[in-house]
Amino acid sequence: MDSKGLNFTQSAKDQCLFVKNDMVIVSYVDDLLLFSSNDEYIDKTISSLEEAFALTQDDKGQDVFAYLGIEVRRGLDEGGKRKITLLQPGLLSKILDEVKDKDGVPISKIKNFRPDHTPASGLLGANKDDDPFDEDEFGFSFASAIGMMMYLIHTRIDIQVAVHQCARFTHTPKRSHGVALRRIARYLRTTKGEGLDFIVCDGPVTFDNYVDSDFAGLFDVEDPQDASSAKSRTGYVFTLGGNPVHWVSRLQATIALSTVESEYNALSQSLRDFIPMRMTAQAICKAFSVDLGESGTIKSTVFEDNSGCLKMATAKRITPRTKHIAVIYHWFWSHVGEGTDIKLEKIDTAIQKADIATKPLEKTTFQTIRKLLMGW
Repeated sequence: MDSKGLNFTQSAKDQCLFVKNDMVIVSYVDDLLLFSSNDEYIDKTISSLEEAFALTQDDKGQDVFAYLGIEVRRGLDEGGKRKITLLQPGLLSKILDEVKDKDGVPISKIKNFRPDHTPASGLLGANKDDDPFDEDEFGFSFASAIGMMMYLIHTRIDIQVAVHQCARFTHTPKRSHGVALRRIARYLRTTKGEGLDFIVCDGPVTFDNYVDSDFAGLFDVEDPQDASSAKSRTGYVFTLGGNPVHWVSRLQATIALSTVESEYNALSQSLRDFIPMRMTAQAICKAFSVDLGESGTIKSTVFEDNSGCLKMATAKRITPRTKHIAVIYHWFWSHVGEGTDIKLEKIDTAIQKADIATKPLEKTTFQTIRKLLMGW
């Protein structure tokens, strides 16, 4: 960008991101997205780019949300703070029209609808003895429904675990997996008007990491002779100014030998994403003069609810019981704790936002975490 006289700096951690004061450019293959609080800056940058490249601009009035298929609503929260809500109403309606109930009626058109208040009733395994998913019986394509739901997760963190545990069986779905998709669709209809709330924060902005794991949660669900039955699930959520900006739910690649080890694995995995993303957030916040406090450096806290995991991470000492994971998982020691801007802190499981990304939760717990994470 500098060679074209635009004076943008390329991000050290994301080569598709270019920043300068009050201006950010994101490059994706042959598409560019420009962000600024000043429309004049965007127009001048486009004019400069047109001198060197053949550009095609979207129709007048198009913005990034039209590009991503996301609707933005602005308003106030219960306390009177400014609120931005992201929704995907078009995609959600398409899902509800696509998925049918047991009588062949689209979920969107069921009369005397009985609401479901959680997207999953429990953990889901391969169920090898179950009948195969019959597209003619269910009236919809399993792969198509999964694909749409996976994209909906961009604004609906609450369905992440439910969708991911169905997606594991996309190539060999069983009848029970089709029933599970119906449950997700029914929950989506129950919460159709909701999305992802961002609350404009007061004071210095922080970039935080909530991380959790579910140790060998599939052991009583999968065939005990199947290695996947012993795998734990990692879940983490990154927040900027208290608002979720990145979330992950996945089975761990290796088999942990204890709850502490599964939590420590999750912590280490999350920090592989968190540390470079934190640097990117720092660059963007500086470009837009976001309040970062007196230090001018973004502060971060990693919230973990397992005391043993925290002790292992903060003590930074390898013992005979942990030497087998030293090379893979102890790499982050130099990045957290004393002398850094990232601290590790214990959090009560009842308010651990990442809990919703590790396993299906019962109604009360699910709704509590969803309120903390998504605002409703």
